Amino acid sequence: MKKVFFFLWLIPLYVNGQDSSGCFTYTLSAELVSKYMWRGVELSNAPNIQPTATLNYKDFYFGFWGSSPLQAGGSHEADLVLGWQGKYWGFCLTDYFVMDHSIERNYYFDWSENKTNHDLSLDITFPGTDKIPFRALAAFNFYGLDKQHSRYYEVAWMFTKDEFEGEIFAGGTDHEGWYGSYEGVVNTGIMLKKSIKITDKYRLPLFTRLIVNPQKENVYLVLGLKFE
Repeated sequence: MKKVFFFLWLIPLYVNGQDSSGCFTYTLSAELVSKYMWRGVELSNAPNIQPTATLNYKDFYFGFWGSSPLQAGGSHEADLVLGWQGKYWGFCLTDYFVMDHSIERNYYFDWSENKTNHDLSLDITFPGTDKIPFRALAAFNFYGLDKQHSRYYEVAWMFTKDEFEGEIFAGGTDHEGWYGSYEGVVNTGIMLKKSIKITDKYRLPLFTRLIVNPQKENVYLVLGLKFE
């Protein structure tokens, strides 16, 4: 099992050497958010910078996603992502890893099931279409840090209005775990996004999310900028 996970970690070293054919495309972006929210859970109440880099080949993609607070201390997340996205459905294998900078060593290469700080999750998605303006997600943690193997489900209605893009979403879990202390809805709200004109050639996407967690009886407001 350890050898399989180590091979997955090495994939980007192999793929980056295959670009001479012109079959691969790259995407690079970053978001600056006022706080880090994840599926209805507040992971950081400080501003975070969240970079993304993805290598795409046809319908397949491999990349990383991270999150770091803009204040001293706190936890820093570094995730690896491998997936496929078709017209009507997709899947994604994510390796979540959170580093605690208050300790000297986080044992990134320890994949033993009872000790690892990695957590592997499989996401199955429906992205929505022009005629079906809904997206859906089912996520299953199956190996690593989450010993409760938490599951999360989400649906969202996507819409446009004048210069705004948005979605109304609702998500929940079916048992006690990372997302909630019992079965129920843990993440509802609305997201709005608008591109602000900076120059004739560049527009800066600005977005906001109003998030309500019914289980915790908490409400959050997140403001963000996307750079790409």
